[in-house]
Amino acid sequence: MISSLKLAEIASALGDPVRISMVMSLRQDGQLSSSDLANVGNVAPSTASEHLARLTITGLLKQKKSGRHKYFRIAAPDLFDILDGLEALAQKFGGSHEVAPPGIVHSRLCFDHLAGRLGCGITDAMFEADLLSHTRKGVRLTADGQKWLAARGADVAAIVTAPRNVAVLCRDWTENSHHIGGAVGASILSACKRMDWVRTRRGSGTVEITPKGYAGFRSDLGLNLRADTT
Repeated sequence: MISSLKLAEIASALGDPVRISMVMSLRQDGQLSSSDLANVGNVAPSTASEHLARLTITGLLKQKKSGRHKYFRIAAPDLFDILDGLEALAQKFGGSHEVAPPGIVHSRLCFDHLAGRLGCGITDAMFEADLLSHTRKGVRLTADGQKWLAARGADVAAIVTAPRNVAVLCRDWTENSHHIGGAVGASILSACKRMDWVRTRRGSGTVEITPKGYAGFRSDLGLNLRADTT
């Protein structure tokens, strides 16, 4: 029989707003770096390290190193059931407020463009719709792509004459895929913000998809983003 001491240790490890936010984000995102989790908890990197050490020592998280970075994930599938139960209890006794923070792997920023599943999904959909194409010189925004961006309020002339790369593919560290960057990627983010499909916070890499955005991405690009988060 599991000792009450061990149960108390696990409960205590989860019984902190910063740590529970970190674990809830990992439930949705799968794997995050220590710096990402510091942003999730809104704490300094040194403080985040202390919280992550507590969760790792308790056995709730596992970590691995990749270069200078540490990445964390939930150690055991059983913890997902516990977190689901905690969220259900919180909603039952604490109202209908959101418990889990928005995932930053599902939708996040990479400099000035969209990344994660959202960014990669947009990029794949644009290739499928012939809004982007591959050429011997790299990625190209097609004539249809220019019309698509213009219809969403983008200054296409400024995009194609920008001093930076017009369109580049960035390797996405979580998706084993690519998302679109360069002037095109920046203009897509600006358009999505202008249409109130996504919202960002200054100083944070997280992206919130609005209800209008979920509907827009689905009707415009065929992206069922809600299915991605379940």
